[in-house]
Amino acid sequence: MVKAKKYNVENRVGKKRIVCRVCLKDHPLRFCKKFLNMDYAERMKIISIYQHCAGCLGHDHTWRTCTSTGKCHKCGDMHHTLLHKPGPRSSREIARKRKARQHPSTSESISENESHSSYRHRPRSSKALSQQGPSSSKSALKKGPSSSRNSHSESKRLLNEVVPYRGRNAQPYNRRKNQSSEVIPTYTLQETVLLKPTAMVKIVCGDRYIHERALIDPTNEISIISESLARRMSQKILKIGKKARCLLRLRGNHGMSTTVETYAEVRRDHKVMTPKRSVDVRITEDFPGLQLADEQFYTSGPVFITLGGDLYSKIIRNGVSGGTFGKPLAQFTIFGYIISGLCTP
Repeated sequence: MVKAKKYNVENRVGKKRIVCRVCLKDHPLRFCKKFLNMDYAERMKIISIYQHCAGCLGHDHTWRTCTSTGKCHKCGDMHHTLLHKPGPRSSREIARKRKARQHPSTSESISENESHSSYRHRPRSSKALSQQGPSSSKSALKKGPSSSRNSHSESKRLLNEVVPYRGRNAQPYNRRKNQSSEVIPTYTLQETVLLKPTAMVKIVCGDRYIHERALIDPTNEISIISESLARRMSQKILKIGKKARCLLRLRGNHGMSTTVETYAEVRRDHKVMTPKRSVDVRITEDFPGLQLADEQFYTSGPVFITLGGDLYSKIIRNGVSGGTFGKPLAQFTIFGYIISGLCTP
């Protein structure tokens, strides 16, 4: 069956050669036997590694540029049916597969009406069984070993599918209510604390410096300082539209003479608590020998200055340390190494 499909595809594409990236043969990915024998996770890994389109499994474009209007035959979403994530089967799918298994194959197969009634009536009593007489047992002996095995498997299947009788006024019975074919991994949930990058910065104020703890947040468009800090800096506050700005000039630490400046926005009540709670001091053991921008980065405290995207590219330098197996990482800046990431308190 696969060869016939492959032949039709080759006739349709003509002289254009399509090489499967999984088995290196001349056929599209959807006809690859190795790919079809993979489970959902392995198929998604192949799609990610070889950058195939998730909509049509094409190899020369991505899902965003795919022009195919096909949808998944199982859930109707915009992905190929071979990439459907397995989950709990719907009642319609169960009924369809059950009907396919019940097609009569031998003369001893029960009729459709009998199989339908077996789901709702009580099991036959011993009296009814005795009325069958010895003829039924004799005929069973004449069927031979193969027929007995088939009847045994058929009986076992029916016993597994029979819904017990619970009365006329009982609620609908759902055998698969607490069952699921999808394996859900369980993880040990632990409390975590997000370490945001902070640095002790030197604010240039004429012929003196003000040492202040700053939060580095490139998601902010501009830098922000509190009004009280701006007055301590003795800088002139300018009105630009409805916002107040003042000149912010910073100098590097640890012997770095680099100076950066920007006009930061002045806000009356700007204050950020970071981290949300203090972390064990032993976290510093993950960064031995590094000149940290904030020696107390693990201690929770208020921050009155935020360095935004207007200064981020000016203060970042080459150099990253740590960050393995989900641990916090260190990024080098003109102030030293800043620490960021999730950790346990």
